[in-house]
Amino acid sequence: MIVSGTGADAGATVAVTLTDGTLTTVVNVTADGAGNWTLLTGDADLSTFAEGTNNIAISASSADSAGNVGTVNTAVSHDTTAPTLTIVTTAGIDNILNSTEDDDVIVSGTGADAGANGGGNIDRRHVNHGGECGGGRCG
Repeated sequence: MIVSGTGADAGATVAVTLTDGTLTTVVNVTADGAGNWTLLTGDADLSTFAEGTNNIAISASSADSAGNVGTVNTAVSHDTTAPTLTIVTTAGIDNILNSTEDDDVIVSGTGADAGANGGGNIDRRHVNHGGECGGGRCG
């Protein structure tokens, strides 16, 4: 996860708070000379946070030199569960490709997230179908 923002005073500390409602972590980052700040992947371990849609609340706060505190809030989804994929069609009637079938092989499957790119291995060579999956179906 990368969380970034703008608007902090140059060199100011920005406290980035992430919570799933049960677990909370706070990471302090420093704004650059233009007031931009970034929390990099690996700066916060969210592996034990609960999964869900818009279930991780993110808050960033920073004070300026006069003591005024600015805060911004947003939420993101946490999804670490891999889809359960299945192959829907197989090669030929007997699962053996012969010379008359090898130009007309169609491999498709289900279980991918909508919009995901499909790929696989045929004879130990990676094949990327180059298209998107829709409604959990690729092919």
